[in-house]
Amino acid sequence: MIKLKQLIKESLKNMVFSKTIKPRHKKRLSKKITLFPQNPKLTMTPPPPNDSQKTKSEVHYLLAYNDGVIDNEMVQAYDDVVKSFMPVVEKNGVQVSADELQEILNETSKFTLQLKYKFNRPRPYQIAEHYEIEDFKRHNLDTAKSPSYPSGHALQGRLIALYLSDKDSENKNEYMMIGHNISESRIMARAHFPSDRKYGDMLGDELYKVMKK
Repeated sequence: MIKLKQLIKESLKNMVFSKTIKPRHKKRLSKKITLFPQNPKLTMTPPPPNDSQKTKSEVHYLLAYNDGVIDNEMVQAYDDVVKSFMPVVEKNGVQVSADELQEILNETSKFTLQLKYKFNRPRPYQIAEHYEIEDFKRHNLDTAKSPSYPSGHALQGRLIALYLSDKDSENKNEYMMIGHNISESRIMARAHFPSDRKYGDMLGDELYKVMKK
């Protein structure tokens, strides 16, 4: 007879975000790509296993982040990637429209979702529930209803920051800081593990290099 402890361990090990793909995500996955190659060569780095000490440590890191206080205003301010950049774009007189940036994000979301459903990593709150961490509060975002790994906001914030920096190198630090804050806001919200964010940043770098070719 399999012991209860073993069953619980196996349930954690095999946990996924979802067993189905949301209809709106299926639509994005079928999107025609024009700005990037159809199958860009990206680094495939799997997330830490659900039952690893690394993942457990990341959950506790999120609990302690910002002294355990979620800055909801900061999270909301950086939830929309394009709107986060546009005031600075307009202030600096960069000839880039919100529609142009949005189209870049629409295309990158296809690659992000491909990886998200490939790894199908649970969100931090799902792991926290397994460990019965009752005080794991989170900012419930509509943009965080997909598998956790990689962080799409980290990827997109990084890519757009690099894109704008190339167009306006004088203000590169400003764009990179916004990209950083977008990525950071997902940690603040407890929507992502730090490793989701790290992988998203790396993919943002890789996709921008592909886009420039």
